[in-house]
Amino acid sequence: MGLYLFKQIGDDLAEKDTIAGLALVADGLESLGFRKRASRIYTFELGKDFLGWLGLNGTSKGGVIEINPVVGVRSQEIESQLSSLLGEKSHGYLPPTVSISLGYLMSRKKYQAWFFDGSSSDASSASDLLWAIREYAISFFERNSSFEALEKLLQRSEFAHNEQAMYRLPLIRLIRGDQAGAMLCCEKYESLLANRTDLASDRYRHFLSAVKNLFK
Repeated sequence: MGLYLFKQIGDDLAEKDTIAGLALVADGLESLGFRKRASRIYTFELGKDFLGWLGLNGTSKGGVIEINPVVGVRSQEIESQLSSLLGEKSHGYLPPTVSISLGYLMSRKKYQAWFFDGSSSDASSASDLLWAIREYAISFFERNSSFEALEKLLQRSEFAHNEQAMYRLPLIRLIRGDQAGAMLCCEKYESLLANRTDLASDRYRHFLSAVKNLFK
């Protein structure tokens, strides 16, 4: 998991009723306290440093829209520090620090999609989706709005790929005052890239150099 890429949906659809069904979801999310962002992404305020994160990942075929919600938590401090170390501009809500498909947080712990086809069942689909977000996504946000919780999730592949964790785990340990742990983490990931010469490995070596400069 750990993905936050989304397909824009609805803009090129002629089925106004189908779009209206999604509008029920948007209205419900606002009532739950979510803030609408771009590309069907929503955020949920958790305090000074953390955001709950929701992306309505979707595909459409034959007038039917399939929604696979992805939920996550973003640490503004971690992501801002990472951007600074890489010499990149920090974004206000992308990417989430950890993320997972909503279905895997539910009792069945498997992929779950919600469908909107412009029929009278759309209202029920919207209600079911909003219930799942209220019961599972928001509680996930609240349980994991700390550096301790994020550190644990970053070590689980369902919440973050190696390419995400390799940058963020060292930073969490630095923030928590564990410099030795941060360097051990960097060395572990650096060893995995030892024989690589691609752009991704070069980017990580740049990150390592920036982290080491913090100790000088």
